[in-house]
Amino acid sequence: MAKYAKLNNGKLEFSPSIIKINDSIVINPTPEQLIELGFKEYVTSLPDTPQGYYPVLSYTETDTQILQVWSYVEDPIYEQSGAEYLYEKLFGTN
Repeated sequence: MAKYAKLNNGKLEFSPSIIKINDSIVINPTPEQLIELGFKEYVTSLPDTPQGYYPVLSYTETDTQILQVWSYVEDPIYEQSGAEYLYEKLFGTN
């Protein structure tokens, strides 16, 4: 089952399970009802984090979806072995 959400100032707001439409209370609204209220399908993805980095989550929007976007920041705590460090400095990373 798809999830629906809105982005408000960069923050994700998931759709409620109870909504009000035209003075009627709707429990478990349909995707069409949620879309009418401005919600979009929320699409998740798993980060493919390179060693020595940590993932940072943000979101982007299309006309119909809100997508997870991952960026990677070097982890200052990560410690390479001496051999890994030397190999990276001499040959780079893949």
